[in-house]
Amino acid sequence: MEENAVWQLSHRAVIARYAAAREPELHKLIIRDIIDVQVRDVIMTSAQTIRAANPGSADEVRRQPGPLIRYSEELLKANGELRRFLYQHVYYHPRVTEVNERACEMLRRVFEAYLLDPERLGETATKRIETEGLHRTVCSTLHFWNAAAPRASNRNPRDKLVIPNEERDLTIEAKVTLTERV
Repeated sequence: MEENAVWQLSHRAVIARYAAAREPELHKLIIRDIIDVQVRDVIMTSAQTIRAANPGSADEVRRQPGPLIRYSEELLKANGELRRFLYQHVYYHPRVTEVNERACEMLRRVFEAYLLDPERLGETATKRIETEGLHRTVCSTLHFWNAAAPRASNRNPRDKLVIPNEERDLTIEAKVTLTERV
């Protein structure tokens, strides 16, 4: 990562501001700086592009030869290198892939369990099955529960779904928290 231009730029900026910073805080500060640089660049470059184009309507925006909201050419190139690194070494790292595969399998089992026993969805979701269909209702409900996950502290202890598995049971507690029970 140290060879990447985006990382190097932010690393130097962070060290200049926080000379005493050490790992793991240094790493977090660099990532925060990278995000700040990205956002500032998009805002500044887009503002300049919009000013130069001076569109008077949505139709004029659509007729522009290129996007009005964009990165600067310099950062666009540097981001390409950063993205390649992240995809090769982070996003598709075997440990990340393994966790993602396990999560997908858990979600598939939850989905199938609710298809087999839709009453477990609860009264409100069950009423939607007639109009939306069973598969759409289960998808919408799982999506809602995922979005509500940060509020899981208001859980009802009765809300559990146990999915039998020959190796272990997967327990879905409060419709939002996946836990494994060996």
